[in-house]
Amino acid sequence: MGKQMPIILKLLVFVGLAFAIVGGCLSIAGPIVALNLDPTDLNQINLHSMTPQIKDMLFYFDCDKLGDITSLTQTLSNTSIQSADVPVRSSARTHKDLCENAKSSHVFLGAFTGSFTLFGCIVFVMCMMHKRVEPEFVYVVPLILAIVMLYDFMETNSKMLAFVKDCTEYEMFESEKIDQLRNIVIFGEGIQRWGVIDDGVNVCNTTGACSMAYANNDILCTRYYDCSMSADDCLNLDVSMVPDLSQVKIDDAIDSIGSGVLLWCLGPIFTIVGAGLLKCISLYLKFFVNPDAVSPEL
Repeated sequence: MGKQMPIILKLLVFVGLAFAIVGGCLSIAGPIVALNLDPTDLNQINLHSMTPQIKDMLFYFDCDKLGDITSLTQTLSNTSIQSADVPVRSSARTHKDLCENAKSSHVFLGAFTGSFTLFGCIVFVMCMMHKRVEPEFVYVVPLILAIVMLYDFMETNSKMLAFVKDCTEYEMFESEKIDQLRNIVIFGEGIQRWGVIDDGVNVCNTTGACSMAYANNDILCTRYYDCSMSADDCLNLDVSMVPDLSQVKIDDAIDSIGSGVLLWCLGPIFTIVGAGLLKCISLYLKFFVNPDAVSPEL
């Protein structure tokens, strides 16, 4: 009969299994959650000002809802998004095809990684219960798939996450005032995106510190100043380091990108930690605790 496994290693086995199981579940759910945003939550300040970025973020949306908002399809129709692999039919249908084609590989990779990780956990538990040496694939395959999935996540989302900003937040690492305010965005009258080069109250009055010419059109805003309902609101706008929340709006679609991709990222990370820990424990038991036994006992 083999030696009894030390209690600390038993705890580490359960920790590794817990990480692997959570990682497997998140790997399946993460891409599905991250890539099914509701496009109807996309506010006009992002929709009308960020045409190139909207094309890039097309696959983050629920593909079936893309045709439900005329403004989105009209905006996309003015961009060069046609693909030789996509048949040209109606604008909305083409966008749906592009959306489905773009996200299918990511969803499949996540589902395959998560399913194989959970399968490996089941095999590992069964082998330990029957005192058999578990096959190498229960660690190696989930590790490889998780690393590939993490690379896919970084390759896919790094560009988009660089676009996403809180457009009420100062760039505090900059020394010049104009640079600190470069990401401040105001949604003005007539669906105009304004920027500022000075802060405080009444910057959109007669000071010339508020203008479309100063707007940063290379970012997507989770929060932004809004004075589109009244000219007086724009004149009295307070662009300060601590924004007046009554003058701030949130774009739920852009804000959800952060929480969605967090789940997508945590899946492979948890899998790597869990599978790696189990593999390390297996090697330790094999070479130091019970090298001659078929399998150590729980």
